[in-house]
Amino acid sequence: MIVFKNLKQILLNYDHQEKTEKEIPTYNPDQGSYMSIEAGISVRVRAKFCDFTGLTHMYTHKESGLRFSEERHFRLIEKMQNTAI
Repeated sequence: MIVFKNLKQILLNYDHQEKTEKEIPTYNPDQGSYMSIEAGISVRVRAKFCDFTGLTHMYTHKESGLRFSEERHFRLIEKMQNTAI
């Protein structure tokens, strides 16, 4: 059974004595450590950005696949040659 702990719970498990650089902090294996933290796949939708301005885009050109956010960008894409895209 996997038990999920938040960072505060993990940090409480470490001893708070003075440590040298090479010394590894001791921990209780039943409580977990930094190495035992597991995360699932992110279900959050990634933001897509305009290829011209870097702002979030609202439209995608059908032929070229370029993302744009304003009408003037669409006109620029239409003027471009397909080999330049």
